[in-house]
Amino acid sequence: MVRWIGMARAALGIALVLAGPGARAAEPVPGGYALGPGDVIAVSVLGQPDLTASYEVRPDGRISIHMIGPVEIAGRTVEAVERDLAAAIGARFQGQASVVARVERYRDIFVLGDVEAPGVYPFAPGLTALKVLALAQGYRRAADLSGGQGIRLADEARKVEQARRQIARLDGLVAALEAELAWARGAAPAQTPPPQDTLDHLQAALVAARRDVLEIAVRGAEAQQSLAREEAQSFEQRRGIVASQLRATEAVLADLAGLAERGLARREQVLERQVDADDYRADELEAAAFAARARQTAVNAGNAADTARSRYAEALIDARIEAEERRATALIDRDAGLALMREMGAVEAVAGPVTTLFAISRAVDGVQTRMPATIDTPVLPGDVLEITVRIE
Repeated sequence: MVRWIGMARAALGIALVLAGPGARAAEPVPGGYALGPGDVIAVSVLGQPDLTASYEVRPDGRISIHMIGPVEIAGRTVEAVERDLAAAIGARFQGQASVVARVERYRDIFVLGDVEAPGVYPFAPGLTALKVLALAQGYRRAADLSGGQGIRLADEARKVEQARRQIARLDGLVAALEAELAWARGAAPAQTPPPQDTLDHLQAALVAARRDVLEIAVRGAEAQQSLAREEAQSFEQRRGIVASQLRATEAVLADLAGLAERGLARREQVLERQVDADDYRADELEAAAFAARARQTAVNAGNAADTARSRYAEALIDARIEAEERRATALIDRDAGLALMREMGAVEAVAGPVTTLFAISRAVDGVQTRMPATIDTPVLPGDVLEITVRIE
């Protein structure tokens, strides 16, 4: 890697020489580049060969020039440095000074993460995160594993694949349970069911099949409730008939009692009507009792239907919690297997969806700031580019 970096530095140096002593390297970003420690600037002062030289910006952000002293450079653009140096040299020699400055070499960039060759690289204008990934020889490749390590890697790959399959199955189960729970709570069914012959469709069909048991129980309870209400209504009608007969009998009984007092009716006739009235009263009480019992049966049947629905929703919630717990365990198993495989091998050794994440650490106004990046994000001198490969 050291030799490669040396070659890259040499190539960059040749390019600058070919550009000519008076040429200025292209700035990395529009609007001016802020110099910083590690940058090397070439300063040319007309008529002052002793001051014409290359200067490296020190860690304190300054350069030192003979007879001028330290000059603050960090955070300044090349144009600003030219003006500052012209003013300082003109004041020192009591005259107007002509100063031309250019960046001779930018400070290095640093690459970390899941790359084949992390390390320090020379900067060149126009670098992006993707180009830096290419400089670092791409993603980290699998090590040459053999024997027991190879067997272990294959075993971990099998476990990871099993965990992925289980996660996919549990994702479908959780979605199906959530949809069924929404239905149990009164929501309308989903407008777009899962496609036929897919795992999600089978999971939804499995959950929906459990609904049949609930619907059978609910239909039975509702039928019993309907019959009980009809029975109660019949007994109420019978009670009304008996009450009407009782009133008629009581009216006849009252007439007979008056006649009996005047000796116009036999006592046995009064007693017979009295017995009839008592029988009607007993029938009325019995009909009222039967009606009350039928109404209670209807209430119990309605409660049974509500209880069946509640227990079904409770079972769905329990099943969903269990599925979520199993999914969390599968995620832990998958991530642990992937971590181990990444330690043993690299990105190419792990099958599955891959997402590349870029992040740049950059000094902004003197504060080191970490920011997300994409493959097209420009990389500036001094940046630390971190490349992470996330395998789902």
